[in-house]
Amino acid sequence: MRAKARRYVQLMLKKTGRVDSRRKRTHTNISKTTRVEIGLKAAAKQREMWADVNMEYARQDEVAAVLAKKYNLSLGKMKTRLRRLSKITEHRAVNPYNAFLHVRALEINEDLPEGERTRLCELQTLAAKASYDSLSDEQRDDMVACVEEFRKLKQTGSRSFRSSHAQDVKLTSDKLHEELKHLAARRDTSSMCLTVRTDSEHNNVPEYYIDTISRNFIEIYLAMSVHDFYTKFESYALLGLRGVTANDNERRTLLKKTVRAMTRSALRNITGVTKAEMSWLNYEVSIVQKYKVVVEGWPASTMDLGCMSFSMLTSIVDSIRDGSCYWKKISAEDFEARTATFKAIGNERAANRKKRNDAGVPRKPVASISDGETEGEDVSD
Repeated sequence: MRAKARRYVQLMLKKTGRVDSRRKRTHTNISKTTRVEIGLKAAAKQREMWADVNMEYARQDEVAAVLAKKYNLSLGKMKTRLRRLSKITEHRAVNPYNAFLHVRALEINEDLPEGERTRLCELQTLAAKASYDSLSDEQRDDMVACVEEFRKLKQTGSRSFRSSHAQDVKLTSDKLHEELKHLAARRDTSSMCLTVRTDSEHNNVPEYYIDTISRNFIEIYLAMSVHDFYTKFESYALLGLRGVTANDNERRTLLKKTVRAMTRSALRNITGVTKAEMSWLNYEVSIVQKYKVVVEGWPASTMDLGCMSFSMLTSIVDSIRDGSCYWKKISAEDFEARTATFKAIGNERAANRKKRNDAGVPRKPVASISDGETEGEDVSD
């Protein structure tokens, strides 16, 4: 039926001299297998296109993250600006009735704690009873001015202070990073600059400048990513050792390593012996008697680091850093007096030493292996 109708239409168009403007389906001799291959190629091309589109989206997200950090904006706001979806918002004029509610709220909730303040629905009821329509224009203008002043106060409050703080850190760090780049170009230097917050109330993100040499040092020698490096540094800046360790034992271990390293370095500097090592348990014999130097200002009553608490180890580190604990060479007179005192204490300890239970009882000599015999051989006849 469709074929007959088509032929009839063509015949009528031919008689009237009109042209069939409808699109004629092209007949093809392509096999089904070839059509399937063409369809698969088209589908593969579509997948490739969407993969490129997704890569472009990912690239834009990376650019948005960099720009958001640079200009101290949220990631969502920067994405909307990159994709041209941003809208300019203007401050709305103060509604007089809302200003009236605001002033009434200040009057009612002036001396009430936060949990007992009047809610908005109750304020609206009270405002209706107070006959808003009976207010004069001057009173309404005063209320509007009160709300406008309140808005300005919010804009210049703690939130804007934190924002300006973060902006100051960002701009100063950028200037410093540019100077370091120019210095590297002029003098062939390698630099690493890291700026983090030390107060949890601030919201500025870590700002860092790390060149290729510094990055390789962190990633290869320290076996850390740059992100982990500045994250741990920020945690340490905020919380001290508690921010980078799991428990008190780890904190004490780190402090003991620090005390050993600082003490060893100072000992080598004052003695001039590059391989000098600190002896904590034999301090008097191995250090004082050998190098004729002593530690002044040691805040603990013992030199044994193993029995010290976290607070004591912290005080030792602080004392070494501020210079109140230091190595000192002793004079010949002080050395002789110290040696005599040490010998007297040693003799007293030797005199007070506990005797053996078999003291004074002759003991058999220990049998030794003869020259012609070896250990483990059977020497019996």
